[in-house]
Parts: sequence; C-alpha cells; structure tokens
Amino acid sequence: NMPKLATTASTMNVAIGQGALLTTPLQLVRTYAAIANGGTLVLPHVLLKITNGQGETVRTFQSKNNQKLSLPPDIINLLRTSLQDVVTRGTAKDKGLDIYKVAGKTGTAETGRHKDNHAWFVGYAPYENPRYCFVILVEHTSGHGGDIAAPIARELMSYLFPELNHAS
Repeated sequence: NMPKLATTASTMNVAIGQGALLTTPLQLVRTYAAIANGGTLVLPHVLLKITNGQGETVRTFQSKNNQKLSLPPDIINLLRTSLQDVVTRGTAKDKGLDIYKVAGKTGTAETGRHKDNHAWFVGYAPYENPRYCFVILVEHTSGHGGDIAAPIARELMSYLFPELNHAS
C-alpha cells in the first residue's frame, strides 16, 4: 500500500510496521509460521480431513503450492533468535510466556486517533520444534501489544500446554 512517491520517512515508517503497511492476521501468522518452520510459506486451509459416520477418513487435505521465503537460512535463524529475545528480554518479558518457550513479537498499530490502538502479539511455540503459530489482535484499545495482547497469548499457551502451567 506504499504511495508511488514514497519518501524515506514513509519507507522507514512501514519498515517498523506503521504508516501505509496493511496486513491481515492470516497474512502475518502465515509469515511467522514460515519463520518458525525454516522458510516454507504454507498455504492455509481449514480442513484436515473428512470422516464418515463410522469415523473412517473419506478425504484428507494437504497443503500444496507451498513457496519458500526469499531469505537465506542465516537471516531466518537471526529472526528466530530475535523473536525468542522479545519474550525473554524484550517487550513480552515478564508476561509469563517464557515457560511455554514462545517466540514472538508484540506490536501496536496506531490508528491516528487518540487512545485507539490495535494491540498485537504474533508468535509460535515451542521455539524448538514449533507446533503452534498464532496471532492475537485486540482492536480499538488504549493499550499496547505487550500489555494487552501478550497476556492473552499466555492464556492461549496455558490451554495448549497445560502440563507446563505449574512450571517455574
């Protein structure tokens, strides 16, 4: 959604997720899943399989037309490490996500109206051998991604990994 005559300032603004950048939660989680799995952009689908009344699988659905991110492996690894750091040392530190081995990124999309932000947290878990990729989006809030969306991500993790709920 960049204007034809983008300025250096508008380009820098988009680079940090502000300004003319437009994305959907599905687009964002698809990108993060590719980072989590080593670079494959998986085409999302809703169904895994169809079963009949006896519980027998009638049809299965597989991802197809997968593409690769055009990033070298060392850059993907740097992104993975940086996303772990967000949870252990950054804006999602002390939100209770570290016990679930979450890697992710907080975000706050400004709408231009006072105290009307969109708070994000997108990530995957566990960061070694990821099983889940997720996005939390809370629209029209006065808070920020680390304060609003990250605690919701922690609740999701407590559901997905109940065996870790009493870990210290």
